[in-house]
Amino acid sequence: MHGGAALVDGSRAMALTLAAFTDWLPAAVTWAQQRPQLHWLYAPGLALQKPFYDQTLRSVMLHPFNLLGRRATWLDEFDDNDTAASARPAAFIFHWSRCGSTLIGRMLNAHPDCQLYAEPAPVESILHADVRHGVAQEPWLLRRLINAMCLPRTGGERHTFIKFAPWGITALPLVRRAFPEVPCLFVYRDPVEILVSHQRSPGMHMLPPALPPALFGMTLEQAVQMPLLAYRVEVLRTLAAHAAEYARRGWVEPVNYTQLPEYVTTLCARWGVAQDDATWAVSRQAAVRNSKNPQAAFVSDGEAKQGEASAALRRAAEAVLMPLHDELERLRR
Repeated sequence: MHGGAALVDGSRAMALTLAAFTDWLPAAVTWAQQRPQLHWLYAPGLALQKPFYDQTLRSVMLHPFNLLGRRATWLDEFDDNDTAASARPAAFIFHWSRCGSTLIGRMLNAHPDCQLYAEPAPVESILHADVRHGVAQEPWLLRRLINAMCLPRTGGERHTFIKFAPWGITALPLVRRAFPEVPCLFVYRDPVEILVSHQRSPGMHMLPPALPPALFGMTLEQAVQMPLLAYRVEVLRTLAAHAAEYARRGWVEPVNYTQLPEYVTTLCARWGVAQDDATWAVSRQAAVRNSKNPQAAFVSDGEAKQGEASAALRRAAEAVLMPLHDELERLRR
């Protein structure tokens, strides 16, 4: 367990059932005197179709009811084994960033039995509660939050998937303690192409200090004084080092970007998700669209990114990141 103030242990009398929240979306987790509070938005029958969960929440906030008032509950008032959360976790998806995890998410969301939460902020609040809020990480807390996310959104979903933010891999031990039976992936790609993607349009973890540098084993002073390319390489090195270590332990399965989209059918079969020809055709159709902008067609950009890489970027990637990429490849095979 990481350091931080102790939380309530969840042993208080349970007063709430998830069945009362079937029309609500978990929107945020806040802390009051070390006690976690879950905030909900009203969203009856809403399928999770947008590429990222925060996009869904922004659209839901425009609902007149949510403009007037919202609902909040204490997470320790729910039961770990609440049967209303019937769309149980099927798999957790971790990734190195910009390497196909959004594609996997869109293919899963195209399946009528599946729902996927893409980088949900409430989960991030729990995963790194020690760094962000100064409280201890607790597996029961993560279980209850994800149980709340396992409510079927439209009524037919049987499988829930969580795609974590890239830095979520650093908290995999907590995820394993909360859900030891749920399989986990780590999706990766040629690091030159990842760095070029962030050079074009950087993610928040590539802009110091948008996130607490402690997430990546750095102090604030180190983060702001480091050259930008060096900072980005160090962030990616930290994430891949965690992934390789956990893959060696058998906690996470490495998946190469080059295996997509076909490998998704293999994964679905392993996870118990039905994939008949008609359903696979719908999921496969999602793969021919740009995963972050579904209005546009998918265009392979690996060759363009390789050509765009500067000599300095390529040297940094090959010296620091390619050995970890190659280790993930070895473990995958």
